[in-house]
Amino acid sequence: MLCSAISGESPARYASDKKLNKALLRAFANYMRSNQVKTPSPLGSLLLVLAMWGLPTLGAAFYDRNKAKKAIKKQAAQKAKKTAEGIEDLEIEGEAQSDTPDKLDYTHLKEYQENRRLFDIHKETGCYNRTPKGQFCKTSLATEKPSPEIQRMLDQGWSNVEIRAALYNE
Repeated sequence: MLCSAISGESPARYASDKKLNKALLRAFANYMRSNQVKTPSPLGSLLLVLAMWGLPTLGAAFYDRNKAKKAIKKQAAQKAKKTAEGIEDLEIEGEAQSDTPDKLDYTHLKEYQENRRLFDIHKETGCYNRTPKGQFCKTSLATEKPSPEIQRMLDQGWSNVEIRAALYNE
């Protein structure tokens, strides 16, 4: 949860299962035995375990955070460019565009902004079962609920393909 708070990513990105944790511990113990490293003191053991447990995930969280900041800056620059182009187009045409678009505008939805491709939800919680990037998220870690517009589509039985077509005009 700490890594999720730092990076802004889903907690599922930083979760590992018990099998992976045991395999990591066994591999580390075998490596230490093969190099004939003497057993550290209890404090040394505690610090070593804390470093092995925390540093990789915290490093990944800070990396994701920096990557997200760069992506936000890039989106803001693109949005400003589009806005400037839109103003120029209006000045050239000399008249305002129609207020009624042909299709609904979903650009304000978080799903659109995250470029979400999969919209499946957990039946028990009603939260997405995948992160915006498509990684599976356990029920215990899933907290993101669909926007009301997307929830209506899901209630009507729309598939991922149909929702993407409506959302991104594909």
